[in-house]
Amino acid sequence: MGKMPGPEYGLIRGIVGGITGYLCYILIDSITTSIAPMLGPDALLFTIAFKLLLLIAPLQLAAKMEYWSTGYLIGFLAGVLAMTKLGLYSTLEAFLYLITGSLIIFKRTGS
Repeated sequence: MGKMPGPEYGLIRGIVGGITGYLCYILIDSITTSIAPMLGPDALLFTIAFKLLLLIAPLQLAAKMEYWSTGYLIGFLAGVLAMTKLGLYSTLEAFLYLITGSLIIFKRTGS
């Protein structure tokens, strides 16, 4: 069995995740703002559905965190914090990752 990736790989994933997540947000937001006005009364439902799509990836990622090494997880959380300061992670997404990651670390360390 190979060595688990360390904090530097988690940091990279946190940074790249922030950048790609922000680009996806811009794309989905531009789609909803350009199409929604044409839908009339269904515009609000359409917009809500697309915004909910933005939550799928973060929830899936948070569910996989328990399988990451502690070092990788710490690096990822550092990347999330750095990218949140730059505005690339939403408050909700950063909160989800930080709470989930912190609970996993506390559980592993017995704190």
